[in-house]
Amino acid sequence: MNRSALPLVHRLGLGLLLGLSAGLSFACAETGVSPLISAGARPCAAGNAIFNVTPLPLASVTGWVPLGNLNPTGHTFPTDHQYLYYSTGGGASVIQIAAPATIYVTRAKSTVYSTGGADFAFEFQPCLEVKGEFGHVAGIVAKVLDELGPFDQNCQQYSPNPGLNVTSCYTRQRAVKIDEGEYVGTVDGGTSLA
Repeated sequence: MNRSALPLVHRLGLGLLLGLSAGLSFACAETGVSPLISAGARPCAAGNAIFNVTPLPLASVTGWVPLGNLNPTGHTFPTDHQYLYYSTGGGASVIQIAAPATIYVTRAKSTVYSTGGADFAFEFQPCLEVKGEFGHVAGIVAKVLDELGPFDQNCQQYSPNPGLNVTSCYTRQRAVKIDEGEYVGTVDGGTSLA
């Protein structure tokens, strides 16, 4: 079944990229200190509990696509991310995205499709050793956007399918602290997904 065609059902990309990327790659040239460390990020605590809050209310989640999903033409190789399918049902047009832990948003991406749609993504780290990303979001809270600045970094255009052109640009890299459970963005019924 083609889930992207279901009415009022949309997907939020959850790319939880686990690895040993210490976050030091975001070093500031002026001080030589990582923005994550300057903002207060620390190594992960012992154990395996990192995320304590669901990013979307569980009642709105209608499906979950696991890691390794194949979905040609866009995903002809196994994906390195997951998707949550959700419903804005009950008359709600927007669902808030909650921070799954105290996180540091490190940068954001704006994507504009030639078909008229647009969406955002943002990268985050709850601690120095773990990185994650929320993709296909409708909006990012002003607090984060104000600190990250304009989408004017690493801009690129490409055409993944005939008749579809995509332009994406990033913000600069920073470390914006968001407390666990605090709203960081939104998904809505009008988000266009490629």
